[in-house]
Amino acid sequence: RFHALWTLEGLNALDVALVREQMTDSNPRMRVQAIRASETLYKAGAKVLADDYRAMTRDGDPDVVIQALLTANLFKLPNVEALIKETMAANKAKGVQEIGQRVLQRIATAAATATAFTPEQQEQMKEGETVFKSLCVTCHGEDARGVAVAGANDGSMMGPALAGSPRVQGHRDYVIKTLLHGMTGPL
Repeated sequence: RFHALWTLEGLNALDVALVREQMTDSNPRMRVQAIRASETLYKAGAKVLADDYRAMTRDGDPDVVIQALLTANLFKLPNVEALIKETMAANKAKGVQEIGQRVLQRIATAAATATAFTPEQQEQMKEGETVFKSLCVTCHGEDARGVAVAGANDGSMMGPALAGSPRVQGHRDYVIKTLLHGMTGPL
């Protein structure tokens, strides 16, 4: 059943109803796999799964609770810090306590260093800026909001807006596949 679930995910044939069904399976390992597989759906726009992740933090199995916490943190669900603290207060399993504490520490560290980039990271950002300005700006615009086709009155764009794009901010594979293979057709 694990393989079947992941095969559907790999074929982009997984749907929310099936994932939700598997999240209630009697086998806790299956529930963990369902949470993990559902992440692709969430990234692709199935934000309704956020409520399922929150509910899974009250599961009877600590491994399921831990996976639900990790997934909730991965997607930075609203009030995730409070959710982790509530879960830790309600579930005294050692693993839940340990993982919860580590995630809270990471959240605190990330908040403290959110604006501090290492010299290496600053160099990577400069290189990225150079590549964008030399290759991408022509079609996507200086501000990444797209460039209109000259003389077109129908709103045609040379390249779509990247800023605020659900495609860019959604599943990471979308951007990677577009950069590797290009994209054609209507946007």
